[in-house]
Amino acid sequence: DHAGAIIGFNRSMQLLLEQISPSLKQPGKLQDASHWIGRKIEDFFQCQVDDLPRLMNVDNKSQRALLTQHTRQLLFASVIAPKPRSEPVSRRPRGAGQNALPSTCFAGLSGGDAQMQRHIERAGRLIDARINILLTGETGTGKEYFAKALHKASLRAKKPFVAVNCAALPESLIESELFGYEAGAFTGALNKGKTGLILTADGGTLFLDEIGDMPMALQARLLRVLAQREVLPIGASRPQPVDLYIISATHRDLGAMIAQGEFREDLYYRLNGFMLTLPSLRQRQDKHFLIDKILREESPDRLLSVSPELKQRLSAYHWPGNIRELRNVLRFAAAVCNGDVLEVADLPDHLQAPVPKPVAETAPASASTGTIAAADDQPVAGQHLQTLLQGRQWNVSAVARELGVSRVTIYRQMAKYGIVSPNKR
Repeated sequence: DHAGAIIGFNRSMQLLLEQISPSLKQPGKLQDASHWIGRKIEDFFQCQVDDLPRLMNVDNKSQRALLTQHTRQLLFASVIAPKPRSEPVSRRPRGAGQNALPSTCFAGLSGGDAQMQRHIERAGRLIDARINILLTGETGTGKEYFAKALHKASLRAKKPFVAVNCAALPESLIESELFGYEAGAFTGALNKGKTGLILTADGGTLFLDEIGDMPMALQARLLRVLAQREVLPIGASRPQPVDLYIISATHRDLGAMIAQGEFREDLYYRLNGFMLTLPSLRQRQDKHFLIDKILREESPDRLLSVSPELKQRLSAYHWPGNIRELRNVLRFAAAVCNGDVLEVADLPDHLQAPVPKPVAETAPASASTGTIAAADDQPVAGQHLQTLLQGRQWNVSAVARELGVSRVTIYRQMAKYGIVSPNKR
């Protein structure tokens, strides 16, 4: 169970337990189940329950060493996902049963966090129902990763997945990039014209990241694409039909933007067939799983682990940059670590000092309000951001790189928390 206690086992496991723990076996007696039920994993192996996520590997290609507690035997263990008893129902024809996402598509998204598990289960019912999904959550919570997993689990998996960052494209280019253009449509246009990203995604999935940053004029054109299922390239006289599954994402409060006239309400309801608010890293209960997973991804040729002190430090930190910041921190620590065990001393400078106890989390706001971050986190996040800026001599680019976010996000957070550079006072 979650505390590392045995709650059930088969005959083969009982024989293994008796072999590696002879001192726990009563001579000449066949132990019944009650003799083993309730015993902790620490009674048998030199590891704790928090170490188990590092054994997980869905393709079962790598193994991990375990030392037994009593006989000091070296065993090699791996956690193998059970084989499905039937064909994944999300691949069945319509009406063949309740949808469920193939486990391999979402294996890296959650290590048991209750909120993420609910999102995954709910998405399984919607993925092939032609219901557009709006992903909300703070910057760096893994919205694009979630969108890619949705695409891979859908019947469109073999078709294109096209991601568009609406905040990264200049306003002067976003129209031609999205809709494409005909030859000679404007000065500087390619002689052969250009296929837009919307048509490139035809038959597959179009992921519109940072949809809240899309200019109002283009929101109207996008609305027509969704309503008419056709796209008109710049300079073209006839629209072209397009078949798309739309997943959009934002960290902004679209409800407030609608009230302020900055986002079209009709487009909002087209995009928001169902809203999923991804939890911040502060709120997640599977941080140890994410740490081990990211370490395997960043250093596949090294068997790295994390010291108990570092694990405690990482769990206590409030992670304003969320999973993106965690990945940057672990990449840095793995690069400077001399051995195979990451220590507190391997962390970047801003994480070396003791971390204050995190402010109690509040539940994410309901989908109707569109609010993303919990209000109780704001003083802590604002103070941390100001400390980072002061430590980098107010170099916004340096802080953005360290947190793994854009400069626009840093400026937006500075305005949110009332942080002003001394050079502008």
